[in-house]
Amino acid sequence: MKMLLNICKNTNLTERKYEYLFLLINTLAWCVIGFAVWTFVSLFALKDIEWMVTFVGYFGLIPGFIGGVIEAWRNER
Repeated sequence: MKMLLNICKNTNLTERKYEYLFLLINTLAWCVIGFAVWTFVSLFALKDIEWMVTFVGYFGLIPGFIGGVIEAWRNER
């Protein structure tokens, strides 16, 4: 996450906009990771679309968005 935040800081955006960009990219990246985990798990069990939405949603919300907000707060200065 720190590397992604530094990449977003090096853009020519204002402080508020690069934080928004970081949160968007971080959340989408964690959603993709959640989809990859569901793809692996669905080979054996939990094959419904509801489970896919659950995996993508939880991965996107908890480590993606909430973790991104905490990382942005920690590196604000």
